[in-house]
Amino acid sequence: MEYATIIIAVITFIWTVVSFFLLNQANQKLQAQQSVLEKSVFAFGRQFETEIEILKDLSLKLLRLYFAVYKLYPSGLYYEPFDHDEKIEYRKNVLKDCNDEFNKYIDSLYSNAAFIDNDLYVAFDEIRKKIRLQMEFYPDFMIKQNEEMIRASDGLYQKSWKVTEEINQDREQIISKIRSYLKSK
Repeated sequence: MEYATIIIAVITFIWTVVSFFLLNQANQKLQAQQSVLEKSVFAFGRQFETEIEILKDLSLKLLRLYFAVYKLYPSGLYYEPFDHDEKIEYRKNVLKDCNDEFNKYIDSLYSNAAFIDNDLYVAFDEIRKKIRLQMEFYPDFMIKQNEEMIRASDGLYQKSWKVTEEINQDREQIISKIRSYLKSK
């Protein structure tokens, strides 16, 4: 009977030591996995914050650029000086302001291209192309008032006034895409 008690005590002791060892190993593995998970969550959170900041910056620059483009081909009531020379100078300044906003926008777009969703980048770039065309023809249409160029443009001059509203609609679609993208995160 004494041997049975000793054997049971030894088995219990060995079982306790082995259990402690196995639990300690499992706990270490769990802590390592928890550390990796915490680092991943932190990295994802930081990446998400960075994306939001980039998208906010691009959205603001796009809005400012849209306002500048709107001055090129406005709709509704707008102001221009009556005097021909003053009007041409005003239009040159409007184009310069638009160029400045355009450069800020494309600098931000291109420098952050790798950090934003590809679909959003494509949408931002497509609107950039439309705006560039608006700016490209403005000197001939509105500053030089090249009648030959206007006639040869196959209706592009008249369409330019409508494209400004299309740009605004595209801008609103981008904002909607950003909202959907952020909700999916």
